[in-house]
Amino acid sequence: DLIFGFAEGMDINAVREGLESLPGGLPEHVSCYQLSIEEGSGLEKMISRGAYAMPDDAECERQYYSLCSLLRDIGYEHYEISNWALPGHRSRHNSSYWSHTPYTGFGPGAHSLFADGGGKYVRRWNNPDLHAYVTAAGDDSFTDVRGEEVLTSEQIREERIMLGLRTSDGVPSALVEGKDRGMLVPSEIPDYLRIPEDRWFISDSMITDLI
Repeated sequence: DLIFGFAEGMDINAVREGLESLPGGLPEHVSCYQLSIEEGSGLEKMISRGAYAMPDDAECERQYYSLCSLLRDIGYEHYEISNWALPGHRSRHNSSYWSHTPYTGFGPGAHSLFADGGGKYVRRWNNPDLHAYVTAAGDDSFTDVRGEEVLTSEQIREERIMLGLRTSDGVPSALVEGKDRGMLVPSEIPDYLRIPEDRWFISDSMITDLI
């Protein structure tokens, strides 16, 4: 995992040297995330007292596309906004989320997605309170620490657009039929549309317009 979005800038040559000098060779998978400010964190407190300033969007965008260019040059496939893989090494775990594949989460704060076989999806989540979860486990009753919702057809459609357009595969063109698709381009998958890489940094606003 790599973090970008520092006010001090990013030495892209140092990133290249770091990746290429790893003992086992290039890692099969790389994830790059923009630095975010978590409420109550030490970094937030530094910013509030003027000890640190975050870079503007233009600088973050420059750093992101510098990483895109570097990773492409050394052989990585950019298959999702924040994820790159050497050929044949896409993350099956991450990809399951973006393709709406059902999954099961265990423990406090965990989320799950279930399909009932009839086209309905159920999202379930556990209370993040560790004490409450342990107590429920002791009583063998999780009713009070678990919530769930049955997703509507519109929620499913919106999530498939939101998640699918984060990837280089994109979404079935029929899923965004009737929408302004002018900024989307054909995917390598027949009858699929995707957001081009040079617009991935602003993908959130594009996806919002489509849903």
